[in-house]
Amino acid sequence: MSKRDKQAEPTASEINIIFNTRDSKDIETSVPYIKQASINHTLEASVANSGFTIVLPQMDSDLGSLFFTIGGRAAYISAVVYPHTAGKETVDQISRDRICEAFVAGDKIRVFVFVLSDNGLERGTPSEEITII
Repeated sequence: MSKRDKQAEPTASEINIIFNTRDSKDIETSVPYIKQASINHTLEASVANSGFTIVLPQMDSDLGSLFFTIGGRAAYISAVVYPHTAGKETVDQISRDRICEAFVAGDKIRVFVFVLSDNGLERGTPSEEITII
């Protein structure tokens, strides 16, 4: 078992530090997206609040462990750490009980991917901005 497999799930304060620290290391990943969002990058509030699916498309390199967050005006979901395997997409099914704060029309959000590496917590490529309608 590698060092990164033993790391605990990130806390809300750790996530906020990463969001607000310019010195955090950014790494290039594929672009995550919400499966239920439209091609115009909109998502109905009723759909978002019922649960949705975040997808990180497959990549050639193995990232180890990762988790997703939703950035906007608040921390919307509780994070779960997933293993990432090269050549496979990583899927996070957000159930209603993992939604910490309701989405409302007018919210503008992005999906962020964070990688737990031997170098610590690294930010991946964020999604396109999604507008809640």
